Amino acid sequence: MTQLKAIIGSCLKWWRIRYQGKENGGGDDCPLCKYCGFNEIYSRIADCNKCPVFKNTGKYCCDDTPYQEHTESSTNRNATAELQFLFDLIKPRYYDNVEKELNKGGYPKKFRVWMLRAITKKESVSA
Repeated sequence: MTQLKAIIGSCLKWWRIRYQGKENGGGDDCPLCKYCGFNEIYSRIADCNKCPVFKNTGKYCCDDTPYQEHTESSTNRNATAELQFLFDLIKPRYYDNVEKELNKGGYPKKFRVWMLRAITKKESVSA
């Protein structure tokens, strides 16, 4: 799995939470955590070092991100904020490769369309 695929996968996770009412499974169903080798048995802190969220915030276990607010109060607003946070990790680094990755398959059509519209600013993340 590439870092881009992990970030897009995490966006998909939060898109499903926001728009389909899916429950958050924490690190157990987070593609970024899997990419970084998250394992409950071992130290979670060591796993964060290569995570783009950690590189962005300098905090372990998604501290100081909208994820923490969502775990305390599961609302659409908090899910949207986490989705926006993850989406912002993609745009500056991978803009040219996002469409290629989405077209490789494995992503629901509605999510692909939403993601491409959001990237081209035809739709906001919260729409």
